[in-house]
Amino acid sequence: MSWPWITLLALGAWHGLNPGMGWLFAVSRGLQERRGGAVVEALPPIALGHAL
Repeated sequence: MSWPWITLLALGAWHGLNPGMGWLFAVSRGLQERRGGAVVEALPPIALGHAL
């Protein structure tokens, strides 16, 4: 396994263990797409991920 994949997995685990980090992904998606609806659309997958 290469270092980029190890880094990606480690970041995913870190964010999964720290539920307060999900809002950062939602906000970054909204900023990236420049629309507030993207923030709301990002919340269900984040909630599902935290529920698992």
